[in-house]
Amino acid sequence: MIIEDIKVLYVTDKDNILPIRYDVIKSDDNTCHVKCFIEKNNADGFSAILVENFKITVEDYKKECVSSSFQQTVLSDYKPTSDAFINRKLQEHRNKLNLETGKAIS
Repeated sequence: MIIEDIKVLYVTDKDNILPIRYDVIKSDDNTCHVKCFIEKNNADGFSAILVENFKITVEDYKKECVSSSFQQTVLSDYKPTSDAFINRKLQEHRNKLNLETGKAIS
């Protein structure tokens, strides 16, 4: 199977400018699989170390961004697009990523 719907993003945080690579792989209309890598250059060459895998789903988007009740007020801000939601989740993950352990801090 060849998967063509892949987006590669590099994300930094405010304290550490080391960019972390996130591969966002859309497996179907409802799910994106995210692979988080730390890339390093060393004497042996280039390596990409897989740090973490996680999913971002349409259900996650609906839980956080779509109100299930009838809204009677005018909203002053708009719901993020699905791409903006994914970018926000990646930034949140990067901000919590501990580079010592390679895991996100809860």
